Amino acid sequence: MTAFANFNQELKRLREFYLATIYAYNQTDYFLTLKRKHSEDLLNLDIKIEQQPNFYRKKKSNSTSANEKNLSEIVFIRVISALEVYMKDSILEIFRKNKLPFKNLKKDLKFDYNELLSFKSTADIINKLIKTELKEVKNGGISELVRYYNNTFDININITSPEFKKLLKYHDQRHILVHRLGKTDDIYRKKHESNILTLSIGEDYLMNCINDFNAFGNQIEELLDIKFKDEYYKIQQSKKPEKQIRFSVEILKGKPEIFNFNYEFWIDDQPVMFGNILRDREDIDTKKFIISVAGKNREIENYIKIVDNFASKNKIKVEYLIKKKKQLPPLSKETLFKIKEQLPPIPWEIDIIDKISNELGLSKRDVVRGLIYFNKHEFEDMQKKKLN
Repeated sequence: MTAFANFNQELKRLREFYLATIYAYNQTDYFLTLKRKHSEDLLNLDIKIEQQPNFYRKKKSNSTSANEKNLSEIVFIRVISALEVYMKDSILEIFRKNKLPFKNLKKDLKFDYNELLSFKSTADIINKLIKTELKEVKNGGISELVRYYNNTFDININITSPEFKKLLKYHDQRHILVHRLGKTDDIYRKKHESNILTLSIGEDYLMNCINDFNAFGNQIEELLDIKFKDEYYKIQQSKKPEKQIRFSVEILKGKPEIFNFNYEFWIDDQPVMFGNILRDREDIDTKKFIISVAGKNREIENYIKIVDNFASKNKIKVEYLIKKKKQLPPLSKETLFKIKEQLPPIPWEIDIIDKISNELGLSKRDVVRGLIYFNKHEFEDMQKKKLN
């Protein structure tokens, strides 16, 4: 899912940011040492040397500086946040793709009369529903998120395993760092059977944390993949709308309300919101744009009559566009599973396309489509390696 790809990318960026910053810090320290010992030689090389800031602390041999400790703590806090964001974004992504798990929830949602009439489209109601769901897990941390996943999606994340208890410890440490600047309290020391008064996040500990969260994210994604695998393929092969039309518009007079998201027209005694049939809008300039609408035959036909009526009054100029070339059919469920079984650990080697193509007897084009389907970010990184 997109949320998982973003999560992996965030962990990768945080790891690279930390290592790059430490590298720059060590190089600066080394350069300043050279400056003290060989200042004249550096001047002869025409190297501009800025004044060393007062707050810069020279590293002591075989020790970790205060700056390095601060860097580790900042990245550590961000890593824990990345997991929470991933799990919340996954709830939203599943909600958009598959409403079934949420239909089984025995919950009541109340609307007052004014709020209900203020909704501009069904999208506003759905937005209200998902905001209510996310509100339940907003401040609960990892424990509450996992409990929600187990109950709502009927998956089994083991909350008693040593691995999960380690994640909870990371989460508690994030809380101590954020709210107590690393000073532990009696609750923390008793819960984790620790005598440590001040937390310290070293490089090894930070890297282990990133690896643990990466593994946990993979576990969740695999469980969701098993649970909702059929739904993922339905997204690719989703039922087409009865009618779809694409057209360009040039505004000649005024500001036609028919292109407003909340514009309402009627079919018999049923209201239809323009926002519910709008699929895409591409603005060319302030007066010109391209629109794509899709939905039931009667919805689209009635809306197009309204558009043509505005055009007949010289308020707008309309040109109906020829459909784009038909896209390739989606890969079959079986083909995607075969490709997934061949995927090696990340990062992928640059010859992965040839290997999978030869192993499965698939075209390279289909292998590329499969790789992009499972992890677009990693595929793009692999392509960059080829160019270097």
